[in-house]
Amino acid sequence: MKKLKDVRVLTSAALVLAIAIALGFFKIPITQLIEIRFDTLALATAGQMFGPAVGLMIGALSDLGGFLIRPTGPFFPGFTISAAITGLIFGFMLYGKKVSILRVVLAKLIHTLLVGMLLNSFWLSMLYGN
Repeated sequence: MKKLKDVRVLTSAALVLAIAIALGFFKIPITQLIEIRFDTLALATAGQMFGPAVGLMIGALSDLGGFLIRPTGPFFPGFTISAAITGLIFGFMLYGKKVSILRVVLAKLIHTLLVGMLLNSFWLSMLYGN
């Protein structure tokens, strides 16, 4: 959190946040409930550049900002938690470490299993009762 006191870091984090919100609007619908979104690219970049704490904040703020700008359904805080955990995962896996293909694939695998398959499925079942 001390990093955000640096003007350059704060400005860069705000730009990555804006990119994450913009990328959140680009999606490929697979079914009515399943879609491929591209905001994870910006959240992974935020985690890698600024660390887990700032990645978590950018994840949560990108979900909230995207909903405030263009809501695509009911607001559900579970998806905000998922976005925050996404920034956290990539921050823990990539920040301050040498970025390699193995590390990126492992971070994406953990993200897909934990957030994509477990958490988001749980949130959808809570939201729609299936």
